[in-house]
Amino acid sequence: MKTYNHQFVDMPRLVDFIRASTFRHARTVLLQIFTGVCDTAFIRGLIQTTVDEIPHVKLIGATTDGEILDGDAFDQTTVFSFSAFEHTDIVTHAMSTQEDSYATAQVLIQCIQNAGQARVLISFVHGLKINGEEYLQAFDDLLPDLVVAGGLAGDNAQFQRTYVFTEKGLDADCGAVGKKLRITKAEKNRVYTIDGMPAAQVYAKYLGDKIEKMLPATGIEFPLIIQKNELKIARAVLQKHDDNALSFAGNVEQGTQVQFGYGNISAILQEAHRNAKRLIGHPIESIFIYSCMARKRLLGKGVKAELALLAEIAPMSGFFTYGEFFHDDKEGNQLLNETMTLLTLSENALAGPKNIRIGERTDPHNTQTVMALSHLISVTSQELQGLNDHLEAKVNEKTAQLRLLNRELEQRVDEKTKKLQTQYTQLQQTQQKLIENEKFAALGTLVAGVAHEINTPVGLSLTGITHIEAELKRLLDMFNKKQMTKTDFMVFMEHSQILSQSIKTSLVKAASLVKSFKQVAIDQTSEEAREYNLREYVDEVLLSLHNKTKVTKIVFKVEIDRTLFVFGNPGYLSQILTNLVMNSLIHGFGQDEAGCIDICMHEAGSYLVLNYADDGKGLSEEVKKKIFDPFFTTRRGQGGSGLGMNIIYNIIRHKLNGDINVTSQEGAGTQFVVRMENKPNRTD
Repeated sequence: MKTYNHQFVDMPRLVDFIRASTFRHARTVLLQIFTGVCDTAFIRGLIQTTVDEIPHVKLIGATTDGEILDGDAFDQTTVFSFSAFEHTDIVTHAMSTQEDSYATAQVLIQCIQNAGQARVLISFVHGLKINGEEYLQAFDDLLPDLVVAGGLAGDNAQFQRTYVFTEKGLDADCGAVGKKLRITKAEKNRVYTIDGMPAAQVYAKYLGDKIEKMLPATGIEFPLIIQKNELKIARAVLQKHDDNALSFAGNVEQGTQVQFGYGNISAILQEAHRNAKRLIGHPIESIFIYSCMARKRLLGKGVKAELALLAEIAPMSGFFTYGEFFHDDKEGNQLLNETMTLLTLSENALAGPKNIRIGERTDPHNTQTVMALSHLISVTSQELQGLNDHLEAKVNEKTAQLRLLNRELEQRVDEKTKKLQTQYTQLQQTQQKLIENEKFAALGTLVAGVAHEINTPVGLSLTGITHIEAELKRLLDMFNKKQMTKTDFMVFMEHSQILSQSIKTSLVKAASLVKSFKQVAIDQTSEEAREYNLREYVDEVLLSLHNKTKVTKIVFKVEIDRTLFVFGNPGYLSQILTNLVMNSLIHGFGQDEAGCIDICMHEAGSYLVLNYADDGKGLSEEVKKKIFDPFFTTRRGQGGSGLGMNIIYNIIRHKLNGDINVTSQEGAGTQFVVRMENKPNRTD
């Protein structure tokens, strides 16, 4: 995949950008539009122009609280992010808001399930209509493994109306400090009391009267932090009520323990450096950013420094949201505030930055933040001192115990490591023996099959010669007794001619079988490369399997250019085809079941491509995930070693410098696509 970003100036320049690009011819094009212009006529014009230029485009868009483009942040502009995919399918869905946010997500989930298995969902929803936490809860309940990215649309902090749209049209970091506090009264995102005190007064006590009076503006820098296992979730203040209750950007359950979050700009930027370094070395072709509006206002100019780090890694774009979606393997999908979430995509496992170096940097502290933090520390220090003394004594006691346990653990780990190394060496030796046995077993099957095939034409030839011999003896007796007539001689000659032709046909067939068997057998036991006619060789491999295929109702369709010659080790191709055909016969079709196997091969640049497909039973998701694993078989105890597909996987990856992919659905057949390095003839 590859991403191309464009900052909108006017329609003619947008059209010129699209027409001058190559991505519009890609198999799949995803367009994300992030716009700070909350005007329906303008947005509809963007949609129509894009669809006119790229009819097959898949488009999603949202209004924003700021736009992100290649390491920079903008306000009230429009950013286009075109992503071209060659091996990925994309489906867009647009729907009206239902009676509640959970029901809205249910409608979308139904569409996703109908469309097939999805790996990632990028979702933009109305920032003022949707409760993001309830919306994401539906995915955790119904599609817990689906990664959800994106966020709540914005409208430049006007809080009047947000928009999300598709190609189909328009539908209208923090550190926790201080003592742990408990939410004593709350209803969804509205918190009435904390530790029995009105919520706003808690801000006054720990952060000072000035900070409390400036709420909700100062709530951006000092959110409440909720700890969920290893994940810290921030909830920023959105509104202060007359009864001193506070509304937050996300639900806060009654009884939850919270701490104040400290919006430390310098620490955030240092963490941004560390995160950027972690990304280097991973396969990344595009970065999409969905960052909180509060983070933008907190960092100010520092937001550009944070974004510039990521722009060095891959093309990037995104927008500032009213709440961002984040997927955690343990906690599922979460609604976050005050954070920046990243979605990195790649179709190529070898893609990504190779030689990027990111140095350290520091940034000045925000004066007002430091003053409030000092007040917080002063009040909480006295409360924490007593706990600290007791904790230190416990830590010293536990440290001594841990040191003793650590020494015992290290000794056990050393013993286990040595044992595992020995077992691993034995396993490798056993696996190599099994692979060799599998190879010779296949050769034995080939010998038995060809012997059976040769038996018929040889038997017919022997019968014909025997008959001629008997007729010749009878005619000779008649001749010696002077009883042979002209008619007898002519009948003998006629029968002899017919039998001679039959014997010749049978012997030619036998010779052809022997020749094919000899070449295929040599290729399977030799690694010598040679030039060969691809279509003729595939026919020879299928002929060597005729003993197995002739007793079935399977029809073979081969599409290969008869003039195509390639250079390489044909034995590898023989092993690949033999394993694929036998897998189809054994696992893909029932006894006496009719079916079809298609074999198509062609050159594609420096690669040779094999498309192999049957219309048999197909594979379950569990089998598809494990099909190339060593020793995996669905016929354990019935003669299957579980090494056949693993052997051809290793041949393709390590011997032919290629790859193999499988697509299948139960009841809809199975398809393998193999790409193999096509070497030029070394004698040229």
